[in-house]
Amino acid sequence: MNKCIAKPREKRKENGPVVENVQVPMSKRARFIGPGGYNLRRLQAQTGVTISQADEETFSVFAPTPGAMNEVQDLIKEIYTDDQEQQLEFGAIYTATITEIRYENIL
Repeated sequence: MNKCIAKPREKRKENGPVVENVQVPMSKRARFIGPGGYNLRRLQAQTGVTISQADEETFSVFAPTPGAMNEVQDLIKEIYTDDQEQQLEFGAIYTATITEIRYENIL
């Protein structure tokens, strides 16, 4: 093999597949996945990438071309920018609707 090529290429091929890991915080995971996985399916259908969950906060993105990877990264950023986190002020009074009550057994 060393007779054919002594060292690895300096640059990747322009049309080679790309794999990257995307870190998604737990607080934004539901927004990233979407209801029933809608956002993930939409990203995969629009860009042709394959997204799989590696662990709770890491998703593996496989793109057939670097262009598809750039496109999916832009769409992921768009999903995050739509998510406006509210900055709450200490001591302020807020009106809210309780939608769920959870009980955790800490024994």
